[in-house]
Amino acid sequence: MYNKRDVERADAAVELFRRLGYPSEPTLIRMIRGGTLLNCDVTVDDIKRAIYIYCKPLASTKGKHTKTKLKLIDPVKLPIVTHEQQHIYLDIMHVRELPFLVTLVTPLNLIILTSKLDNRKTDHIWRKISSQLANLKKGFRVTEAR
Repeated sequence: MYNKRDVERADAAVELFRRLGYPSEPTLIRMIRGGTLLNCDVTVDDIKRAIYIYCKPLASTKGKHTKTKLKLIDPVKLPIVTHEQQHIYLDIMHVRELPFLVTLVTPLNLIILTSKLDNRKTDHIWRKISSQLANLKKGFRVTEAR
């Protein structure tokens, strides 16, 4: 793809990157075109070829891409519309023949799904319902269950 002379010129461009402290590609091209570098044998094509062959030098990227701080967002107060008295509606739902206990809590509009029921015995289901009620008792009073 590239002959030996092109690769040697690309190597010279990489060395120039290193000696100048790894400036960005547009900055180095501007320096060469603007005549800032005197007696420089490296051309713009050599720089582009070096980047094509070896990619951009990692050191030219380091330190230039720093983590920017996020803008602070003013907190928004949302109105809490919950009633202390809640009604729950319970049902056993089957998904692919696996039973789950589903509870709808109103007017909170909360759906609680208990992990797969191990069996359908009354005491096992009652323990699952009791664990759901224990979670709701932390601020709500269940007045009706259906």
